[in-house]
Amino acid sequence: MNKPLKIYMRNTAIKMMPESIDKLIGLISLETSSSKKLQYLPSKIFMLPNVSAFKIGGCSQLLESFRSSIHSLSAASVSPTLKTLHLENATLSDEDLPAILNCFPKLEELIASKNDFIFTACIKEHVHLTSVDLSHCMMLQKIPECPNLRILKVNHCVNLKEISEVPFIHKLDARHTSLTRETSDILWFQAAKGMRELEVVMPQTEIPEWFDFIDNTENPQFWARGKLPIFALALVFQDVTGWGRQGPHHIIQLQLVINSSRCVSCKDYKFRIATNHVLICDLRLLFSEEEWLGLNAFLEHDDWNVVQVSYQAPPPLILSQWGVYVYDEGANMEDVKFVCPDPKYLEMSPPIVVSTKKDLSRNEES
Repeated sequence: MNKPLKIYMRNTAIKMMPESIDKLIGLISLETSSSKKLQYLPSKIFMLPNVSAFKIGGCSQLLESFRSSIHSLSAASVSPTLKTLHLENATLSDEDLPAILNCFPKLEELIASKNDFIFTACIKEHVHLTSVDLSHCMMLQKIPECPNLRILKVNHCVNLKEISEVPFIHKLDARHTSLTRETSDILWFQAAKGMRELEVVMPQTEIPEWFDFIDNTENPQFWARGKLPIFALALVFQDVTGWGRQGPHHIIQLQLVINSSRCVSCKDYKFRIATNHVLICDLRLLFSEEEWLGLNAFLEHDDWNVVQVSYQAPPPLILSQWGVYVYDEGANMEDVKFVCPDPKYLEMSPPIVVSTKKDLSRNEES
């Protein structure tokens, strides 16, 4: 069968995949996630010429068959089109990861959460990897230098202390980790690079002094003229009760407000945060490229404009500190003020912080 084909068999009772599946030349993706009785996949399935994704995580009895396949295959024999591999909750260990990556050298996305990794040094050699999810790997201690990695999820890796240089990372979820000060400094400096659509979450309660402005008032705000500067925003959230407990994450949303007018976007972007954590983000995340370019229409070009960011967060979270770092990209710091340039602008009331009752008050596991 040469026609493009996708197979979805999530949470089924199947025990063995038939050998004849290698006849499905048009197979593009196979998903058998959470099929807990699945024990066997033919090794030839990994040689199909058009397959781009295998999602076989949560198949608790499949490990022996999968290990046999990846050790018997060579990189030259597997499909060159395979880009995505999901192996979450598969009882994988440090010995399995090099074999997986050597077998699938063109892999771009690897989801291997809830496994037994301790060190993952081998991933630094695989230049095609751009997205890796190792969340909930409780024994994981270190992430090596990954030159091309763009997205990294290591949330709830409670023993993770070190993340080496990740020069092009733009999305990092490190909630509930044990990062060293050196690693935190490396991640803070992603903001200084002017990384587009930056989103970093990690355990931190103090913003570094090299940010252009740091304050603890209720809403982030500054004044700009000419055009809207591009900037990174750091938001430290703490527990209003002061308990500082580590629990499930919270969902927050941000709203850009210019001259008391809310800047509406077609996106409904949400951030995951936790108590005593910081969110570092580029507000371009909230808008399409066309929408962002259109924001200058909110500005009075011959005058100062008040730029504010309101937030929606469920109790007990409060914003305890915020900071702004203005990117060099087209910025003139003489056209940005963090202290009101004229008393008349104080009449512009900051927006009210509102917690939604539906989406933002519930906790989700991730």
